[in-house]
Amino acid sequence: MRYSVEMDGSGDIRIIQEARLEPVPIVHSPVQLLADGQFDSARNFFLRTTAYYLTAARQQVGVGAAIARIVPRPHQTFVAQRVLSAPSPRFLLADEVGLGKTIEAGLILQELRARGGLDHVLVITPTNLSIQWLYELRSKFNEPFSLFDRESRIEQARSDANGQNPWVVNRNVITSHTWLTHHQDTWDELLEVPWDLVIVDEAHHARRSRDGADRWQATHLFRFLQQISPRSRGLLLLTATPMQLDPSELFSLVELLDPALFYSFDAFQARRDGNRALNALIGDVSRFNELPLAEQIATRHQLATDTSAGLVLADIEQIDTSQQARDRVVDRLADQHLLSQVMIRNRKRLIGGFTRRIPHILSVPFSEPERALYDELARFNRDLYRTTSRQRRMIIGFMLIGYQRRLTSSLVAFVRTIERRIARLEAQATHVPDPNLTAEELTADDADQLSEALSTVIAASPQGEAAEIASLRTLLTLARPIRQDAKLAQLLAFLDQVDRTTYGDQVVIFTQFTDTLDYLMEQLSSDHPVVAFHGGLSAADKDRAIARFTKGEVRILVTTEAGGEGRNLQNCSVLVNYDLPWNPMKIEQRIGRLDRIGQQRNVLIVNFALAGTVEERMLDVLGRRIHAFEETIGGLDPILGSMEQDIQQILLESDGLSFDRVLDAYADRIVAEVEQARRAEDVQRDFVLDRRSFDQRLHEEFDEGERIRISRNGNIFARTLLPALKADMKKIDEDTYRVWFGKQFPVQLPASVGNPVQITFSQRQALDDEMVQFGSLGHPLFDALLEYCVGDEFAAYGMTARRCLVSPDHAGFRGFQFTFQVTIKEVRDTNRIVPVAIDLDGAIHPELNALLLDTRDWRNPPPGSDIKVYGGQWADMVADAHERAEDWLFETMEGEMTGRRELAAERFVAERQKIERFASHRESEGRRRIQDSARIVDRLERSGRTEDQRVLPIWRRSLANATSRAAEISEERTRQLADLEAQRQVSFSTQLINAAWVEIVAPYGNE
Repeated sequence: MRYSVEMDGSGDIRIIQEARLEPVPIVHSPVQLLADGQFDSARNFFLRTTAYYLTAARQQVGVGAAIARIVPRPHQTFVAQRVLSAPSPRFLLADEVGLGKTIEAGLILQELRARGGLDHVLVITPTNLSIQWLYELRSKFNEPFSLFDRESRIEQARSDANGQNPWVVNRNVITSHTWLTHHQDTWDELLEVPWDLVIVDEAHHARRSRDGADRWQATHLFRFLQQISPRSRGLLLLTATPMQLDPSELFSLVELLDPALFYSFDAFQARRDGNRALNALIGDVSRFNELPLAEQIATRHQLATDTSAGLVLADIEQIDTSQQARDRVVDRLADQHLLSQVMIRNRKRLIGGFTRRIPHILSVPFSEPERALYDELARFNRDLYRTTSRQRRMIIGFMLIGYQRRLTSSLVAFVRTIERRIARLEAQATHVPDPNLTAEELTADDADQLSEALSTVIAASPQGEAAEIASLRTLLTLARPIRQDAKLAQLLAFLDQVDRTTYGDQVVIFTQFTDTLDYLMEQLSSDHPVVAFHGGLSAADKDRAIARFTKGEVRILVTTEAGGEGRNLQNCSVLVNYDLPWNPMKIEQRIGRLDRIGQQRNVLIVNFALAGTVEERMLDVLGRRIHAFEETIGGLDPILGSMEQDIQQILLESDGLSFDRVLDAYADRIVAEVEQARRAEDVQRDFVLDRRSFDQRLHEEFDEGERIRISRNGNIFARTLLPALKADMKKIDEDTYRVWFGKQFPVQLPASVGNPVQITFSQRQALDDEMVQFGSLGHPLFDALLEYCVGDEFAAYGMTARRCLVSPDHAGFRGFQFTFQVTIKEVRDTNRIVPVAIDLDGAIHPELNALLLDTRDWRNPPPGSDIKVYGGQWADMVADAHERAEDWLFETMEGEMTGRRELAAERFVAERQKIERFASHRESEGRRRIQDSARIVDRLERSGRTEDQRVLPIWRRSLANATSRAAEISEERTRQLADLEAQRQVSFSTQLINAAWVEIVAPYGNE
């Protein structure tokens, strides 16, 4: 049978088969249903209420504490609050190393995503940190990203995109500094994307420095950011090194964020110089009552004559008697600190709560045969390097240094490397090009990957090849007879002792080379429970290895540098550097896997050093002279970042006699620069910057009860709804499930949700086991379940219920619950769920709000609770209670709106000025580009030269683009001002979600 159906809205008539027709549920209002005595189950009431509650909760500042696989520190949530409260998330996040800038960026990303409108996100990292970002965003924040850092990956993505821009199709993308630097041909594709947020890690690599009065030199990365910055709504620049940068480089980073904040570099410098006096004045105000009388008079006079800060005379008069007046004066003065408007920098000494690093050196003496081999290798390296053409020296130099580093790692690694090199040389009949590697790629990649890339390098001539093979065979002749391994013997002795210390018995052993890793696994596995972790493992095998170690199933983890990428190993507090990278930043990354937020014990760092080697000299400089193992050194990257290349050059270009002298001079210079940088950091301590980076007064401490409620209710919600929708749940272990979805499962799931899926909905379990998926806000399965429960499919369910709650404190309550969704309209619309409890006398009970949201009451009401006893009064009781609840909620929200409107008025003035300033700057730049392009077009049009006429169309397009861009800037300014005006009026609206009859009884057995 077929029916003629009039379509809602359009009025069109369509012929539809009966089988395709579905009944439309008639949804009455909760008040109507409650008045009619129609009740749904308490379970459905809980699911509906909780779905709306959790959907609203994702918009709360600080919600990441409840829904991410982290326990954020207060300063991290403050940083997120600070950025999220700004109209545009454009900040320089400059916390010291170890304070969790990645976590801060993740919290900001997660909360922006939860609020909606965050469609395209680009993360730009150094090559060696891209996997770490990929892993941490996925595991901690349920944010999956695509990694575009190799030609093969991007070509595959381009193929999958069916001709579309792969950077558009893949909405979350991580790429590397190196890729952007060496693939400028892809910039146009990236600049086509309407990026909502761009995150740049180690942003100090985006350098632009002043070269003369009006000349600037910029890296490719900086030039790319110059182009993408105006096209992105949000920009987060992460660096731990702002105070070590040249002032012009810091100014350039700030200009990327807000080009109108300082009109010129000279204005930036003048403001920075003035900050010292500003900080001194703020310090005097803060401790005003401790100042001598003469200084108090001088401070008051200075404040009274300072017209730029907009100080209130009454506050100045009360700074000796009122803390609130002092705070207001300080806040007004701090507004003049322009740099703190875009820069956030926290320091460990102010945050506190960190464990110590305890470095220890295990010196291993060389035997005579080992010393002979080491010296012969050094001679071979120098001789081959000097006979190599300058064009090939970088490639050859890294290959030769690789031999030396493998020898000091383990004899096994050295022998296997030389054998492979000889085999490759003998097998190559024809010359192949040298691998196309840059200096950054040579130092950033995993040591084994680098070795493989360099293994294709051959001599420039057959004679040179024969000489190299002969020399390598000589090295093998010296190496093969060596049987004693003093380094391994010391490691075994250390492992026997460590379990008797306070550091625990688990140990992480780092090595650069898989040959050494394999050797250690062979030697340790017979007497110790040990597991390996390296870049050659599959993702699943990596997860299993880390899971076994973090759960305590094995005592020792032997890992290459891949273990420094993203995996958190703070369950362990003993780190062994079996060999030492020559790049101090890689050492810091190793230590950072253990010495991080969440570490409960001091971290013991054991460094092996072979006597008389380059590594021993590095340990002396890094350990004894600049204390790199006791203090984090990430902020010293501009000084120490080139150490690997510098030492390589010294080693290869100095003869045996001059090497010590040159290396000593280099070490002295490095130590002096580090000491100067640390002194500058202390001298430049900025009270305003410290205060604005983490202000305890303004820190909206995310309520612990709210965190627990979100976490617990989310767990119960998912575990209740899935079986109700006929999903098959099998418990794997504590709070972990394997879930299958049958054909009748009514929720439309994204393709990214597996079937089955192994998952936990418990935050505690997710923190204990990083390998299992965490089903919380942001996870595609969890979000689909929420969407189902607040959508049309569930609209007729959970509207009413009879609730019987258990509470010893509120037993005897009888009345109603009306659950409202309150939408607050201001800078951004936010929702909150407010349950209103009203008793039979008409009294409101706000103290019951938490109980109404917390309790899962799936039991029948007690005897005698039948509402029929109220007879014909019942409907009137419901209507009266609903009216009183609405009146109370309106009065409560109006009181809150008064304060919000005052803040909105202040914010409106400041934001309007910022929009006008920024737009004026961009319009001025746009006019300049139009004028420059117009002059060139005019000159070319008047020229009769053939080559000028050939390029004329290009410049006409450039002029048209500049004119179009200027119009877009003007339109954007108008739109931003209109949006700001619309946000000026703070208001709220309410919607009734459901309603219930509520009785509260004492726990069983209580009087």
